[in-house]
Amino acid sequence: MANADYSIDRSEIETLIAWLNAMTTDIDALNGGGTGTLTDMTLDGVTIHAGSDLFAPGKRVKEALVKLGKDVLDRLDNMSSNGADLAVKLQAALDKAERVENLNQLSASEFGAFKPPVTTGSGHGSES
Repeated sequence: MANADYSIDRSEIETLIAWLNAMTTDIDALNGGGTGTLTDMTLDGVTIHAGSDLFAPGKRVKEALVKLGKDVLDRLDNMSSNGADLAVKLQAALDKAERVENLNQLSASEFGAFKPPVTTGSGHGSES
């Protein structure tokens, strides 16, 4: 399917921006940065009762769970940052496209206001 024609309209990009912003909000809430029931316990603060630290298998499980929680949070933080960054860049692209569209709708007299002044002569030496 190389070189397949595909176009995305403004509403699809706006839907994607809204989805990215919602995902970012949900990830932040999961990480304890939002409001609601998800903020009661963050992934790196999970407590399990697997015996005392003298019970080696339980200690290993607790340590592995803490490391896994931190790793998951790191990945979620990256997803949140990347999602927010992409949403901002998509919005900037939409804004730029809107400005270009507005330029396409200029009348001839409006366009004339943007052209440089016309000079006479060759620009070499003095005119007679």
